[in-house]
Amino acid sequence: MSLLPSTACWPAFLAGVALVDAGEPAPAPEMNPAEASVFERWEASGFGRVSGKVQSLLMHRDIDGAGHATSGTLAGTLGYRSPEWGGLFVGGQYLYNWLLFEDGCRKVGEPGYWLSNDEFGVLNEAYAGFNFEAVGWSGAELRVGRQVLNYDFAPTYNIRQKDQSYEGIVLTTRPAAGFTLDLGWFHRFSSWSSRDGGPSTWRANFIDVEDRVGVPYGSSGFYFVSAGCKPCEGVDLGFYDFYGDDLFNVSGLKAAWTFGCGRGDLTLRGHWAHQRDVGRMDRDGLGGISSNAIEGGIDYTLEGLTLSTGVVLIRGDDFQTPFRTSFTIDTELLWYTMQFQGDTSSAYLKGVYQWRDWMFYAMYVASDHRGGRLCQEIDLVVKYSFAKGAYTAVKAGYGDRRFPAAMGGGGSNALDLRWFCGWTF
Repeated sequence: MSLLPSTACWPAFLAGVALVDAGEPAPAPEMNPAEASVFERWEASGFGRVSGKVQSLLMHRDIDGAGHATSGTLAGTLGYRSPEWGGLFVGGQYLYNWLLFEDGCRKVGEPGYWLSNDEFGVLNEAYAGFNFEAVGWSGAELRVGRQVLNYDFAPTYNIRQKDQSYEGIVLTTRPAAGFTLDLGWFHRFSSWSSRDGGPSTWRANFIDVEDRVGVPYGSSGFYFVSAGCKPCEGVDLGFYDFYGDDLFNVSGLKAAWTFGCGRGDLTLRGHWAHQRDVGRMDRDGLGGISSNAIEGGIDYTLEGLTLSTGVVLIRGDDFQTPFRTSFTIDTELLWYTMQFQGDTSSAYLKGVYQWRDWMFYAMYVASDHRGGRLCQEIDLVVKYSFAKGAYTAVKAGYGDRRFPAAMGGGGSNALDLRWFCGWTF
């Protein structure tokens, strides 16, 4: 699969607003002035591209042993990308999330706190860039500042009201047909949601990456390279490396082969990543890290239906995911399977069906942990898209954990319910 940016294979979980495309913006299609929106007329007049979203989220979570919490939020997102002046451009995105109501204690450790839907406002993107097309280098673009990215170890991860965002420098290139090569560095991070106060670092405001990782010293951030190629029809290869100064290094390889199978298409996928500590991490940080993550999967696609199954294996220490990942099972509603703990084996089944304006989604994950603990989660999504960018979606997740006799026996469970209504433009 193509890595740069990663293909969105989670239409309901990762739905977001794309603000920037590499290269020259595509010409605006011919439109009927009477039917065009004010934003389309603005862009057609050469004043730049305006985009955004208005979305409400009602959410309920009930965690066994901790109680329940409910909240309602309304978020408005407005983005702008300027026209180019000799290859130069600027862009930005501002988001404000209003907390309409909440029920459930918000003290640390209580369900209201972990619901993570506090009120916040953030300048999620603020960048200046240069399109090298202006000097004859086609397909290359440089952006400096706050920006939404979508890479294997640093994804967009839009599962509630905002995209994750990173502050740094990114150079995207397309040196040849079917080949991508991106280089970058980031040192600050804004997560997908916000928790006010307390020890949590899942916050909307930008914080240094070493604070997100959880070490008590400074770091110059993460340096990365991400490459992808299509050597022949149906084959996608990828490589990435994220080097965290005095933190850890993550290297990954991805491969996918798609071919016809009966009336549909079959895709075989493989993903391997290795993680190791760097510099002060072993002595002053989280300790020594040596971990391997291995994913294998099979997808079958027939018209609007995609069925997937596969495994994810973690061998060695816990696999660190401070910004989440692109592994298939890394967008659970509850994270109840704790699938990135050391020596954990997970299996999943996933189905997506698109029918007219409807989308139906289901995923089941079971994780076998060291010591015999079994964790499971099932997530369901139904989404309906209206005309002119309006939509509504219902998401439900249920998690269950079972402990062996050596760990005291028994178990726990949790329920997560969400209702989204929104409009994108």
